[in-house]
Amino acid sequence: MSEFIPGKVISFRLPRTTPKRVLSHLEDLKSHHGRKFSSVLSSKFVQMLDEEIKKEKPDDMLVIPIPSGISQDERAFLQNEKNQALIGQLIIHLLKEPDKMVTLPETEQTIEPKLEGKSYIQNKALQSFAQKTFLNFDDDDDD
Repeated sequence: MSEFIPGKVISFRLPRTTPKRVLSHLEDLKSHHGRKFSSVLSSKFVQMLDEEIKKEKPDDMLVIPIPSGISQDERAFLQNEKNQALIGQLIIHLLKEPDKMVTLPETEQTIEPKLEGKSYIQNKALQSFAQKTFLNFDDDDDD
């Protein structure tokens, strides 16, 4: 038997015991999606299998749902395998030595902040406030 890879075509028969409501729903999906029916069905199939795997997770695995309200970049960061391994190491450290400071290994790359042009906020109201408050006083004590 060959290995399953993304894009591989698989086929299966519906069991004779398939409920009529399921058959009806499949007909509705086919008429609604037309030529994209198989991609919609395969997406639902993979999603169902993924949910089943999550429910049957091994005892040595912890599944943490991704929080809602995060950006696509943050989601991609959390889904990266290296970042997941790092989060796992942090959890293990917190479990084993909760009162010790976490030290991260040094990496070859250092991330430097990106400065986009000006490093200050240019706002007319803020600028006016600063001029009135800080820049318009006399510090001379020459009376």
